[in-house]
Formats: sequence, structure tokens, C-alpha cells
Amino acid sequence: MGNPSDTIYRVPFAEGYRFAYAYPHDHCAYLTIWGNGEVFCRVQGSGIETVDCSLGGVRLTGEDMDYTIKFNVHNEDGTLLKVTGSGEDAVCLVRTADGFRFYCENGAHMELPDFYEISAVRELEIPAGTVGVLEGISKGYSAELSTEPFPD
Repeated sequence: MGNPSDTIYRVPFAEGYRFAYAYPHDHCAYLTIWGNGEVFCRVQGSGIETVDCSLGGVRLTGEDMDYTIKFNVHNEDGTLLKVTGSGEDAVCLVRTADGFRFYCENGAHMELPDFYEISAVRELEIPAGTVGVLEGISKGYSAELSTEPFPD
């Protein structure tokens, strides 16, 4: 069996892109970079069928997904937001004025990892039925992590 290969597509600038498989895929890896790499979004996982990625966030759909979402917005700390979870059919990470909101059904783990992604500088367990909130991303590692009730 050969090694997996990367296929790179260079496309005109757009605020968002959709990547879709014909069926939920076991080895999904997706990366979008805007500008000079100041903003990027990376998605990896299994069970993923569609990735809708934009400057405003990312939405995944599939079946019983295991996923990792990494979203970087250029700030002085080079802070990266990392969200991991499993057992979902749809999740959504929405970018706000100075942060993010993460919507899922079964709960997830949200963190701000160190530069080398060895350990979390700040982290939050998002219980099922709540929204993960990150406020103050412009403050880097001083950003606040919290949860709030899922909207009706």
C-alpha cells in the first residue's frame, strides 16, 4: 500500500470554500489559507462528508465524526484555537468580533495550545448541550474560555 498523497488546489480568493466527499470519508484532511498565512483553518478526522470553511468559521457534516478543527487568526501571540470531538453528525465553529463560538451536540474539547501544540495553555471541556465560547482572541493566551446554554 502506498503512502497517502496531498493534492493542492490553488483557487481564486473567496471568503469561503466547500469541500465535499460523495460519502463520509475515513481520512479527511483539509487546509485553507487566506492571505499570507495570517488566517488559516485546518480540519482532520474521519466520518466527515462536507467541510464548509470561510473567514467566518467552519461547519462539518458527516456520520459519527471524529474531528479536529484548528483555526488561527493572526495576533501577537500567534494563538491557535483547537477543537476536538467525536460522535457528531454536524458541528459548527463561528467566528465572532473577537472570538469564537462552537456548537455541537455531544460535547467537545476546546483549547489554546502552546506554539508547538505539545500542551494546552488554556483549555475547556464543553459539556453536551452547551456552546463553547472563546472571547478576547486578540489578547492571545489571555482570552477567556467559557460555556453558555445552547440557544433555543
